[in-house]
Amino acid sequence: MSARVKHRRGTATQNDAYVGGEGEITVDTTNNRIRLHDGVTTGGVAMAKLSDIASLLPQNTTSRAGALFALRGHDTGAINWLSAVADAVSPDEADPFNIVYSDPFWPPSSAVWAYVFSTLGAALGSFTGEQLVALQVEAAQLSPTRMATTLIRRGQALQALAAMGDLVTVQAAIAAASDADSAILYAEGYWPVGGEIWTIVQTILSLTDPQLADLQAAALAIP
Repeated sequence: MSARVKHRRGTATQNDAYVGGEGEITVDTTNNRIRLHDGVTTGGVAMAKLSDIASLLPQNTTSRAGALFALRGHDTGAINWLSAVADAVSPDEADPFNIVYSDPFWPPSSAVWAYVFSTLGAALGSFTGEQLVALQVEAAQLSPTRMATTLIRRGQALQALAAMGDLVTVQAAIAAASDADSAILYAEGYWPVGGEIWTIVQTILSLTDPQLADLQAAALAIP
């Protein structure tokens, strides 16, 4: 029979009065929380739960791209999470899921996460609240690599490309690309200066760095 390890446990009040040894772990049965002790601090240090982390996530910096890349990185059996979510989005632009799915930012408070939760629950058979929070954390961590301080709206970028006569070329290359990254980034509501989408555009059009800078400047100048 396997061994079962049980840590010292007690109520929050009991934990608050206890000075545990260095590296000792106790369990706060009132709050279902672990306390880590250092041999000095009365009550130890309460460890955060995944449900705590959600409230600390940036509310305006979790980008759609970060969320989609986080989803794409997970598979359950033969089901890819991003594919399951994308397949559930109705082509009807008035559909509530479609509306929030197209938002450039997916803060933890957004309704899009409720749709993601229910969609993955139905597709996978089981999807827990802790899995959702872990996914939101991952999306927030990926977001800074997909965003930048200078944001160009997708509409501005497309208008600038159209003015150059290169929009059709870019669209065709994106459609023909074998990697999913290009399509995800191309569909984003914002194309940040320094973002990967501009590297893709630069490669497609064989632009020099000064030419790319001129294109971005032209896009930013569009109202």
